[in-house]
Amino acid sequence: MIKLFHLADIHLDAVFLDPPLPPEYGEMRRLDIRETTAAIFRQIWQEQPVAVLIAGDLFAVKYVTPETVTFFRELCERSSPVPILITPGNNDPFTDDSPYAIVPWPDNVIIFDRPEWQCWHHPDLPLAVHGFGYRTKDTAGDIFCRLRVPRDGRFHVAVGHGTERNHAQQGVKPRATFSLSDILQPGLHYLALGHVHRLEPVAREPQFHAWYPGPPEPLDFDESGPRGFLEVVFDGQAEREPHIDTLFRPATTHRVQEFVVDIAYSDPKTLSHLLAAVEVPAETMVLLRLQGEGQLETRAAMLRSAAAYRDAFRWLGVHDETRCAVPPESCRVEDTVLGDFCRMLNQTLETAPDADARERIAMALQAGIAALSGQPWLSRVIHTGDH
Repeated sequence: MIKLFHLADIHLDAVFLDPPLPPEYGEMRRLDIRETTAAIFRQIWQEQPVAVLIAGDLFAVKYVTPETVTFFRELCERSSPVPILITPGNNDPFTDDSPYAIVPWPDNVIIFDRPEWQCWHHPDLPLAVHGFGYRTKDTAGDIFCRLRVPRDGRFHVAVGHGTERNHAQQGVKPRATFSLSDILQPGLHYLALGHVHRLEPVAREPQFHAWYPGPPEPLDFDESGPRGFLEVVFDGQAEREPHIDTLFRPATTHRVQEFVVDIAYSDPKTLSHLLAAVEVPAETMVLLRLQGEGQLETRAAMLRSAAAYRDAFRWLGVHDETRCAVPPESCRVEDTVLGDFCRMLNQTLETAPDADARERIAMALQAGIAALSGQPWLSRVIHTGDH
């Protein structure tokens, strides 16, 4: 029996910029990623798989710190003699100044450092691992067509970072785009993929599996599915109908959930029902997007409703994208700076020459009302922290 661990898209030292999130949220999540990675390596030390495959984007290399690189290097060193095989991806390409090139890695770390297939053979077992690495932000998708696997009695595994055409992820730029038929061939038993941020089987045939494991920690608020890595087991003989088993292994209890609420069609009670229905709130990070057009009073009521749940979640944030097209009547008639501002902008709005001008004036009106009345505008984090 040969057991492998398949990981991908760890993104050590990732940043969290969309939507703009506060620094303390990013600090919390970067620490989560490190702790989850360390927990996976503790399982590696205990179970001693034949090899560990990391299919790209191990680091957010643009932001990764020397401390984090040292942290990961030491995890690998303590894992010896288990081989750690890494394919650099589009977020951590092998360049002359990358951690892959400048850090002295332990002997059990194998880095596929070129955009062409290279092969590593296990010294004692009938296992061959083929991999390629990015040198820039992208690489040609025909790399998957160029793999050639011999029929030599070994289990052959390919590791690559790219987008299979039928499994592209919405909102994520495809990289090294290929079709499964490009790489299918006799003798290839497993394709370990990275880049798609969800647990996804690409193929589950009797003698061939291909999977995306997704990141071990959720990275964006649309990544609400299970998070972990894959255990891949080959049993029998490679040339005689081997049995292949793929098992998902959860790596974290952290969850993310995003709600989009239009204030024109929802009320605070609706919002409360949404937040109350979240499972395991103490482990969940929630991003609430308020959208639509309404009055300041409506938006304030929604914010109060959300704030009542701030201690229930590991983290709760509100991204306010609402618009206030018509100022409240009380603002327009009162003899105050706010009243003068509303009257002036409302008159300008009525005489705007085109739709673009009206949109800009409406945004200025909303921002001014929010500033003069002490209300939030565009973005507000209600609560940050962990329990």
